[in-house]
Amino acid sequence: MQKARLRYCRLNTLALVSMFTFAWALSGVGVDILGGGREAYAQSSLPNSTPTATPVQKEFTASQMMARHRFLVRRENNRLKKNPRYRPAPPNFCQGGLFKPCVCSRDVPIDVQYRPSVKECGGNAGVMLYGKYLSVFSVVLRDRENRDRWPVSGYNGCSFALANSSAPPARCSAFKVQGKVRVGAGTADEGLLHCFGDDGYSGLMRNVVRVTAKLRDIPGSSGDPLERWCLNGPSSELN
Repeated sequence: MQKARLRYCRLNTLALVSMFTFAWALSGVGVDILGGGREAYAQSSLPNSTPTATPVQKEFTASQMMARHRFLVRRENNRLKKNPRYRPAPPNFCQGGLFKPCVCSRDVPIDVQYRPSVKECGGNAGVMLYGKYLSVFSVVLRDRENRDRWPVSGYNGCSFALANSSAPPARCSAFKVQGKVRVGAGTADEGLLHCFGDDGYSGLMRNVVRVTAKLRDIPGSSGDPLERWCLNGPSSELN
């Protein structure tokens, strides 16, 4: 009789252990295999730390920009060969409101390129122009407030009075061209690289939204012909 009771108790104990182990497995506690046996371990409640990726600050070269331009020209020519009636659609305009709108970035002519950092510009941002834009009078960057004079003082040692005078020198603003580099001179790929005062990844350039080109200067006139091209952002490439 006692043996029967002991046997009954052992069976109940084994049943309880089995039920406990099964419930533990269902509860989501991980099970690892160590030394051939199965051991339960509680998973850590601490969140997994994910490293923050550093934004890639890519530097481009003039030759890379020219290669991209050749590709875009070939693509346009192939479209024209396939359909002699092909003509690019009229451009759409963006960023209207207080200031005159600019051509939306997706519709900017292929003869206009922007890069946030160009080796030939010393790592600073640059705009490369081709074709009919080779002879533009001037090119500037503008921010959300349509300013082409930034910062208001201190850049290249310029005082506030000089940087905000009626005709301040270009060296007083990072948004104005600090130098030019002609590439592919005398070839069909000839371009003129306009270099600005800082790279497009910098805090100084963070509010830049467009490029404005004065096609020619008409002395004594406020009606100089301008073209305005929207950017995808100061740190993104265009064309």
